[in-house]
Amino acid sequence: MTALATTFQFRLAAAVAAVLVTAATAVGSGQPAAAAVLTVRQGASIIIGATSNTDPFSVSPPEAGTVSNPSWVGNATFTASATFQGSATVCKSGPTCVDVLVVGGTAAAQGSFVPVAAPGPCVLITANRIVPFGDVELGGPFTTSPAVPNVAGCAPTSVRQDVLVQTSDAFNGLVALSPACAGVTPATCVPAEGFYALGILDDTLIVGPTPTGWLDAAAGDFATRAPQLAVRMPRTLAPTFVGSLFTFDVVFTAVAA
Repeated sequence: MTALATTFQFRLAAAVAAVLVTAATAVGSGQPAAAAVLTVRQGASIIIGATSNTDPFSVSPPEAGTVSNPSWVGNATFTASATFQGSATVCKSGPTCVDVLVVGGTAAAQGSFVPVAAPGPCVLITANRIVPFGDVELGGPFTTSPAVPNVAGCAPTSVRQDVLVQTSDAFNGLVALSPACAGVTPATCVPAEGFYALGILDDTLIVGPTPTGWLDAAAGDFATRAPQLAVRMPRTLAPTFVGSLFTFDVVFTAVAA
């Protein structure tokens, strides 16, 4: 009875030991704990690790990509296939594995642009670019024109602008008459011989050879204005110039207010 008990106990102990060994073997040969998944784009490369031994690499599936340093001496680089997309595993025998997710490559669209200046002051002549004054009597009063220029703003409403005006010498092809009376009003302007005077009568303004303020802080799209331009001649002028046609330029310039 004692011998039977001893034998039975021995076999039970052996059976338990065998189970423990089997369990230990299963743990030792299983897959390693999951690591963070590395993401790489098609055709791109990533460094997946380094070691000093010479175990070879394997890529599963093989079409996912290649390892540039299959002996794993120093850093090893995985280069994803340009056509594969999905999950892959890169393993070094041992096994030591890295999970890789190969994602699609980037798509690019081409853009273009042209830098332009911000909207700024703008004026234009909408009618009567040529302003005829006809016969202007020597020593007479200012003579107006039946067709004065129409000036309008052509900038956005938000733009505030000053409009300046200036005039040039008057030429008849042989001689020039210079603008006179800068700094005075039409009421007190009497041009000397060799000069002429240009005024804007409704604004009591004399127009000179340098820009003079006409409109102040006007809206960018101000409505059409028709300045009452008028010309006055000196009391005397060389007889050879009397009866000849003189022309001059009037320039309107918009600047930021």
